[in-house]
Amino acid sequence: MADSHDINIEELFYTKLDLDLIAFNYNKNPIKMDMFLGFLKFKIERSKNHLGSNNGWTKLESKNHQLIVMGGCVDGIEYLNSIKYKTNLHNVYNNFVTPFQMFNLLTKEGRLFFLDYYGNEISEIISNKREEAKRLEHSMKQAQKELLSIKKEYQALKNISK
Repeated sequence: MADSHDINIEELFYTKLDLDLIAFNYNKNPIKMDMFLGFLKFKIERSKNHLGSNNGWTKLESKNHQLIVMGGCVDGIEYLNSIKYKTNLHNVYNNFVTPFQMFNLLTKEGRLFFLDYYGNEISEIISNKREEAKRLEHSMKQAQKELLSIKKEYQALKNISK
């Protein structure tokens, strides 16, 4: 959790995490809704009448926390599909978020679960940033060499002109 003097960690890290990783229809390891709800620090109300409710789609909401959790039933089991939290934390187009953007609402067990669940993706983000840093370091060293060469050439031109 970066402070206001640091780099925009939201843009560098949180928005790089895939929103669809938790969606059960794209997922080989779907999250059961009852397990996810057990990770919340508070109770959440189930909607009975919403778009898709007749087709197995589920919606749970906490107005106090500005949280909407959506899921769906497959073979009688309810799975997590998406999370909406506050306003436009992940992007400017909608309120969908990853579990990390609502981390403060999760229990310790929930936080540890999602750190593990997103582990490969987080490792990839770190690896990509490490590679970018290496490329930039190489570019910086090359630029420093070029700068030194230009300064030497400039000095040589000045000496010839005397």
